[in-house]
Amino acid sequence: MKRGLVAGRFQPFHNGHLALARQVLSECDELIIVVGSAQFNFIDKDPFTAGERVLMIHNALADDGIDLSRCYIVPYHNDENNARWLGYLRSQVPPFDVIYSGNEFVAHLAGALDRSLAVKKPAF
Repeated sequence: MKRGLVAGRFQPFHNGHLALARQVLSECDELIIVVGSAQFNFIDKDPFTAGERVLMIHNALADDGIDLSRCYIVPYHNDENNARWLGYLRSQVPPFDVIYSGNEFVAHLAGALDRSLAVKKPAF
């Protein structure tokens, strides 16, 4: 069983995110979508609540015909300590094998904290 993880704020979840979900599911058995910054809402940068984003993502995946039994959508409160970020993330989600991220800092941090973890850049 291979599980891929995608993390983002998803403010809002858009067609690019949906394409990434499809990519991960074409390469992995299951997908974990981490809804980051779950503690923020009703501000310009983060207008939607975590619950609204979870529902938005769930509905977008379902409307696209994606098998929801292959997907986990998990709200995640940010941990500002980068040295413990990966351990904290792992404690909040099912085990995963690959992180998909176009964010160079996330890719560097994941690779530095666990050299056995695969980090893959999304196909844009």
